[in-house]
Amino acid sequence: WGNMVSPLAATRPWMVGSGNHEIEQSSPNELYTSFEARFKMPSDKPVYLGAITHNPEPFVCTPSIFQSEYDYGNSYFSFDMGTVHVINLNPYSVTNSTSTQMAWLVEDLNKVDRSVTPWLVVMMHDPWYNSNKAHHDEWQTVSMKESMEEVLYTHGVNMVFSGHVHALERSYPTYKDVVDSANGIPYINIGDAGNAEGHANSYYTPSPEWSAFRDGTQYGHGELTIHNSTHAYWGWIRNVDGEAVHTDSLWLCNTAAGMRADCSGPL
Repeated sequence: WGNMVSPLAATRPWMVGSGNHEIEQSSPNELYTSFEARFKMPSDKPVYLGAITHNPEPFVCTPSIFQSEYDYGNSYFSFDMGTVHVINLNPYSVTNSTSTQMAWLVEDLNKVDRSVTPWLVVMMHDPWYNSNKAHHDEWQTVSMKESMEEVLYTHGVNMVFSGHVHALERSYPTYKDVVDSANGIPYINIGDAGNAEGHANSYYTPSPEWSAFRDGTQYGHGELTIHNSTHAYWGWIRNVDGEAVHTDSLWLCNTAAGMRADCSGPL
């Protein structure tokens, strides 16, 4: 994989977030070894690896349901890209209300100056909003959502990106499982770039109220274009026999600028 992506990673900023395949639990006391050695994200402090706090499948190399004390280092961090402040969070590190990650998140959010970086984007491996049968409501994902969703909402986060599920799903602006067109956050699970395991193509029916678009049959990628301090455009481009086909899109307006998230007018 490293050799495959090196032509792109050598010419673009390559910001990585940890997921279950980065755990690499070779022994109970050795986690994230390769991930910490091969990448260097803009962490506030050196990495701290502590106790495993939830692991129903001991000694699985890349457990899908898992949590441990994994703080700083490449675990969670933030950076600015133009007018966007990006926060990377880690569902596989402890996320409860008293966790180090929660304290860091609140401190980071409180430092954001929306007059300088008007857009606020969060990324994480596991999707909080997922109607696919793959990785549905896994323990660490549900726990993280219960702890952190209100924090992201009250601080006016504009979008949340995730992966893990090998498919695409986009939500309407949503808060606590209810569509909130004025102040809600669109959650985009884009785990469909391509993989040896194939697609996760089995969804629960009927589609939940919050689910705006889902596709578990095509590979593709997404592009986020920030037009100015108030308007952004998200598009999903699926790949069909090498041809880029524009399939799903979303205009998003900035609630921090006094606009409704769905761009239907002022708040």
